[in-house]
Amino acid sequence: MRIRVNDPDAAVDLSEFLKARIGAVVEQLGQLRPGTPAELEVSLLGSYGEEALREELAAALKRWSMLEGHRAADVELE
Repeated sequence: MRIRVNDPDAAVDLSEFLKARIGAVVEQLGQLRPGTPAELEVSLLGSYGEEALREELAAALKRWSMLEGHRAADVELE
């Protein structure tokens, strides 16, 4: 699944959060540049179906937003 993050600094924080909290494998797509959204490709280890993966990532994004103080509108799960 891909996640777009409007703030490149937040993308780095989110990547570390997903790796540490849900054991995700996160790959940054392209270079991080100021003023352009960052894209992360996220995979979870295990036998997740597409819907379960989306639900797990959505829940993790919500927790990250609340814990780190980032606005949910700054992150888009594709």
